[in-house]
Amino acid sequence: MTKFLRFVVSEVLRERADGLKESILGEAVFDRGEAFDPRIDPIVRVQAAKLRTRLQEYYSEQGTADPVEIELPKGTYVPIFRKRTTAAPALPESGFPVAGPVVQATEKPAAGAGFGRRGNLLVAAISTLAVVGVLFLYSRTTSDKQAPLRFTQLTYHRGATSFPALSRDGKLLVYSSDRESTHFSIWGQRVGDGTPVRITHHDADDLTPDISPDSRLIVFRSRQDGGGIYLISVDGREERRIADHAWMPRFSPDGAWISCLAARPGTDGVLLAIPAAGGRPYEVATGNVAPVGSPVWSADGQSLLFLGSVNNPGRGPRSYDWYLVPRIGGEAVSVGFRQALTSAGLGPPERELAPGDWNLDTVVFSFPRDSSAGIWKVTLKQGSRTIQGPALPMTSGSAIEACPRLSARGELLFQREDLESWVFAVPLDPATGLPAGDPARITEDAFPASHGLFPALSSSGQQVTFAHSNLGEYELVTRDLSTGRDTVLARLGKSLDRPLISKDGKRALLRGNPPKPETIYAASAGSVPVPRECKTCGRLEDWSADGRWLLYNNASMTSLMLMDWNSGATVEWIRYAPQRLTRAVFSRDGRRVAVAIDGSGGFLIPFDPHRVPSRNEWVQASDDADAQYLDWSPDGGSIYYFSRRDGYQCLWRREVKPESARAGDALAILHFHHNDHAPWSGWLSVANGKAAFVITEPRANVWMATTSSGKPF
Repeated sequence: MTKFLRFVVSEVLRERADGLKESILGEAVFDRGEAFDPRIDPIVRVQAAKLRTRLQEYYSEQGTADPVEIELPKGTYVPIFRKRTTAAPALPESGFPVAGPVVQATEKPAAGAGFGRRGNLLVAAISTLAVVGVLFLYSRTTSDKQAPLRFTQLTYHRGATSFPALSRDGKLLVYSSDRESTHFSIWGQRVGDGTPVRITHHDADDLTPDISPDSRLIVFRSRQDGGGIYLISVDGREERRIADHAWMPRFSPDGAWISCLAARPGTDGVLLAIPAAGGRPYEVATGNVAPVGSPVWSADGQSLLFLGSVNNPGRGPRSYDWYLVPRIGGEAVSVGFRQALTSAGLGPPERELAPGDWNLDTVVFSFPRDSSAGIWKVTLKQGSRTIQGPALPMTSGSAIEACPRLSARGELLFQREDLESWVFAVPLDPATGLPAGDPARITEDAFPASHGLFPALSSSGQQVTFAHSNLGEYELVTRDLSTGRDTVLARLGKSLDRPLISKDGKRALLRGNPPKPETIYAASAGSVPVPRECKTCGRLEDWSADGRWLLYNNASMTSLMLMDWNSGATVEWIRYAPQRLTRAVFSRDGRRVAVAIDGSGGFLIPFDPHRVPSRNEWVQASDDADAQYLDWSPDGGSIYYFSRRDGYQCLWRREVKPESARAGDALAILHFHHNDHAPWSGWLSVANGKAAFVITEPRANVWMATTSSGKPF
């Protein structure tokens, strides 16, 4: 039914309402095929009636504050949009004002009336449809034992408002936001009666705030001066730095301690406990488990729950789970999060699945699916060491819902992201390798995520291939940049994995499409994809310029494999730390491979298909630990990559000395010292005279969910 709604709204916004006939909907929405006869099969009429009823239910409950109402009148499949007005919140003389409009009235235009300007209609309708995508059919996707939820939007900002936290009394909301600035600052507002007030004023991003139990202090991470943890009074007048190179701070329930993760060379990080009143931090020992995700406190403040991984170097792929450890340190114990996910049919946890918050017996977290994410929960009783039962959904996850928090009173807070991304390109001077102009947008339609476009330039720089989302399904499109003509290279279905594009832009290699991970498909425009068996295949990395050699990860993500595409012969080429390789790319002459290792930087490795290189032959090309995606210049004389080494995601370049294959000094060539339009994903493709990348505009706001019964989750 959600697909039905998205399709009819999208067709109207594209000015194709005349095509919304029963026969067309049967094929496009319900996959009935060309033989569909609406006189025999009533599925469109039946589902349209259900959709009308469900829309009425939604706008009378969760959607009462939506700015636009979508209606599907009887006798037609063309939706109309009704603008609704809201009263502006009152502005008190002092203090933090409240979020959330009060619905005052609903306009009743004549049937079929719009907004006058199509641009306003487009923005409003897409906004409403996004909200419906999150909350529509919610009661059908949550646990039967859970009371229906009431949703309230707390912040209204076209940029990014993220990392919410609520005071214990439920009166003060704090968060990170890029309003009034090119970077994130800490903001606060009174829930129910006020407007946002800026608390921090740094020239760097301030993130992940938390409020002390007495509502007097805010702890947060700042990227200024190398990054660290800061304490500031709620009024913003007193501030001090309490830890260097640390992140994800949380107050203990009694406010006496602050937990966080901190950097230590050669590790993912360590757990720290910092006295809130001042004093030296101490490391919370976790035994043989490496902490990799944010720690949250038990209700009694005596234990910490965190995402971790057992240290087992050289013993297969890295696995993650949630672990519980005493505040004073000790042997960390698994609480069975992997089993809870498996029981819910979600698969094992990944690196980003850290616990969001723990209140009473409920732990909440965000679980991603393709380009969306939903809020889930598990039951972990205080004093217990084992999760009970499977993970259960709390929201439908049609958008990106992340950073969940639970208040002491039981409210659920989360940020809801509507990311929009486009492919951009910047011209490069062939002589210097430096930008020769400003970045320009290549794609018109926004992609609903920061990851997934995967733009790939042809060697000439005249074509670019990228992923395109078409009504919930993906396809690879090659665009001729001189004529603007698009050619569909391959249809990917509902799942999207990193594709490989040949250097001429005419062929693509795809893994698991149809979804068979042991198969690679070679696709070209107008032809049926040709399968090739690859039982050890994980993510694909690169295809040599002559089309013969294929680099890919093994299924356990511990080795980079090399396949002779002509014969199918495969050999393990290099080994790396489990789950750490993020990109491997051939130089244009095929003599070297540049690899990016998360946390270690970039390396240049000589390529000879007839022998395996030793670890001693790896040459450090970049010491930027976050340089996850890199690419070569066409002449092999430089490498390009995105890095936050100056605090923002900027484009950097290093020359490679031919005689030693060593890289020179890093040079920032294109700055993005802001967050509203920035290359969040870091994906990069370099060709003759151009570099292509993805620019993302974040749209995130804070929402609150409560049970209709008023009981805590």
